[in-house]
Amino acid sequence: MKFLRILLRVLIVVVLISTIVYGIYFYNTEIHKKELFLERTIVQGNTLLSTEEISEIAAIPLKGTPMKSIDKRGIENRIKTLDYIDSVSVETDEQHLRIIVKEEQPISYIVSNNGSVNYVSLKSKILPLRQFYPTLDLPIIQGIKSPSDSMSKPLVKEAISLVNGIRNYGDNYIYTITSEIVYKPEIRAFLIVTSEKQEILIGNSNNLDNKLQKLLYFWNADKISTAATRSKTIDLRWNGQVILKSKKAIQVETETQKTA
Repeated sequence: MKFLRILLRVLIVVVLISTIVYGIYFYNTEIHKKELFLERTIVQGNTLLSTEEISEIAAIPLKGTPMKSIDKRGIENRIKTLDYIDSVSVETDEQHLRIIVKEEQPISYIVSNNGSVNYVSLKSKILPLRQFYPTLDLPIIQGIKSPSDSMSKPLVKEAISLVNGIRNYGDNYIYTITSEIVYKPEIRAFLIVTSEKQEILIGNSNNLDNKLQKLLYFWNADKISTAATRSKTIDLRWNGQVILKSKKAIQVETETQKTA
């Protein structure tokens, strides 16, 4: 009986000591957390935008800011307002603030009817010009009045679908020689202009793979004269057919559309 009393007292002492030790550890941990301050901000994934540009628009807290006071959601929302940003995530790691961005990438550029130049992303988003963009070898989109105009947005989207479809087509040769995508409002159709100035009337992006396959078959046919095709427009708009049209025939079709 005496042994049990001693054992019980020992257990009580052990529990008390454990409780005190845990309380001290918890208290010190919470105090340490409260004393964490921002030491460094890291921006990752940016190539078009500088770290300084992102930091300025995001209103990133200064070094020494308490970590608990950092509004990660607010920083994300401010960065998303930038034209180049596709997605963004903001994380905190001890005394570091980490900003990870994914930028929109230009897939083509539009030369509008008034001569202005705008780069456009895969999502048909108009991107501001950057200094190094002119070095990019991208197809030109022409014939669209104004890319920011609400009436022109469907045309921009259709043009980007064409560029992307040609780029992802199994045979990369067509994309390699694609110089321009031109919209002809008179006949409500797009045409491709190759680097050799060959015009290919594509219409729109519907059944694009079939149209491009027809084009390759046509080019590879032994009896087709290269000289003849260069001087004419290749019309791929019709099912099961490839039609050669002279410039004059295209003009007649355009005039017919105007008076219809």
